Amino acid sequence: MDNAIAWWAGAGRMSDRAIACSSPLKIASRWLGATPSGVSAGEGPTLRASRAARACLAALAVAGMLVTGSASAKSSGERGEPAPAVKVVNDALTYSNFAGECSQTAFVVNATGNLAVVGGPVSGPGSTTLDGLPYDTYELDLKTGPATFVTKFDRVFPAPLPSATYEMVFTTRVMLGGVQQGVSITTIRCTNGVVSARNRAIPSTPMLVPVGGPLMWLALSLLLAASALTLVPVRRR
Repeated sequence: MDNAIAWWAGAGRMSDRAIACSSPLKIASRWLGATPSGVSAGEGPTLRASRAARACLAALAVAGMLVTGSASAKSSGERGEPAPAVKVVNDALTYSNFAGECSQTAFVVNATGNLAVVGGPVSGPGSTTLDGLPYDTYELDLKTGPATFVTKFDRVFPAPLPSATYEMVFTTRVMLGGVQQGVSITTIRCTNGVVSARNRAIPSTPMLVPVGGPLMWLALSLLLAASALTLVPVRRR
């Protein structure tokens, strides 16, 4: 009789340890301590402990996955022919190897583009400013990445600019499936007929928490744990 009492006490402690395997699942301890549907009360706490441990593992696995991305005459860095050299970058879209010429009536700058986004189609809605003021907009078809390609930036002004020194900035948003992957900013500067250019890429900040917030996902993990408790097959002796 004493041995039987000791066995039941030890099994009860095992059940308590299984229920306490994760602090979020302590909320469901009432469910885990009850006799599951379809199981007779005579099957004892050992079966309950085994089911509770399995439910804990299932809920922890789910939580880990949940915790665990105008006119045809002007160019603005469109996708061109493949380039022989491939530059490894972590930014969505960059430009380099600038070379060109400029005047008060127009400028043209050749460049090498590097698209680091994997997949496609990739689009690039963008806009320009001229000496800090909005100038025009454009839409790039960047096709599928990753890729390295030749391209150019150019504009022909409808009238000569009042100064031989000016600056045009191209700001391109890199989009894949409606999600922004980054921003590419290219600055073209003309100084008395001498052109210079630079590019700066701004990566997008990945969203680690899904929409709905952590409380919703905690509730979902508890629901899945409760479902696992009733769906795990029982081995009858």
